[in-house]
Amino acid sequence: MATKNRLQRLTESTGDRDRSGLIDFCDRSGLVPISEVELRKSVRTGGEVGSVRMVPLAGVPSLEATINDGRGTITAVFFGRGRIAGITPGRRVIVEGVAAKRGNQILLFNPTYQLLP
Repeated sequence: MATKNRLQRLTESTGDRDRSGLIDFCDRSGLVPISEVELRKSVRTGGEVGSVRMVPLAGVPSLEATINDGRGTITAVFFGRGRIAGITPGRRVIVEGVAAKRGNQILLFNPTYQLLP
């Protein structure tokens, strides 16, 4: 059995290993998988920040952070913020808020967040 696990680790790609590790982390943390988030309901989910960008909406800066949990992505939108210390690519976070949809994106507007080490 141990040999099979070692062989599997040697043959899977780094991306697959990272994805598996992220899924395990989210499951251990008791977070709702992003692929199972229900719209217009409060949700506690999270994962790893993939990208951060500032997008002006109606002349007001807004920060958008795309979060990936290995199963899907969600975008946390912080109105009136040009940047948030600690919200950087590669950082693990937990976000909580009410889910909405814009096109194919699932969004959380002004969610509460917790930065993880």
